[in-house]
Amino acid sequence: MHPTVIFIRKLLKNQGLSYAQLATISGIDESKIKRVLSGRQSMTLEMRDQIMAVLGVTEMTQADHLNSAEYLTLWHQMPPNLKQVVLSLMTTFKFETQRP
Repeated sequence: MHPTVIFIRKLLKNQGLSYAQLATISGIDESKIKRVLSGRQSMTLEMRDQIMAVLGVTEMTQADHLNSAEYLTLWHQMPPNLKQVVLSLMTTFKFETQRP
């Protein structure tokens, strides 16, 4: 399942919101929300942005809600070239933050 779907499902659970309530506040059809959040239908970027907006989520806060197991799941889903980029950025960041 796509990490964004996992994230949205976790947010809904944490906020105590049902799919019906999300449909009401987002204006997205409930059956479409169910299909997307069950992994049976792809989510459009427009739908993602609309859901994130009504849930009060910015791009910067998305990673704050993941636990270690979810980070590992994301890592295992990444293609090798993306893993190399992430590791390179982490190494650069670590080096930059250790400078006097």
